[in-house]
Amino acid sequence: MDMSEGHLYIQAQSAVTLYRDILQQVFGQNLRDLLPERVLPIATVAPIDPIALFAEEVEQVKRLLAPGTRRGAEALARLRALAI
Repeated sequence: MDMSEGHLYIQAQSAVTLYRDILQQVFGQNLRDLLPERVLPIATVAPIDPIALFAEEVEQVKRLLAPGTRRGAEALARLRALAI
């Protein structure tokens, strides 16, 4: 699967947030007590707005599907990543 750095960041951040919530609700533990705070920001580059990220991905798919590019498989991989 091919996905942009911004999209990867959003997926990873969502996973960390979900894990944090489950850990708190089920076990009553705070993720910050188990991991150093410096590792919790999962990227050194701030992500772009999710709507802007989606629009950027759609534009990339359009470029991949332009006539004569023969990059349909790559476009499909990017669309799969957006469907997650």
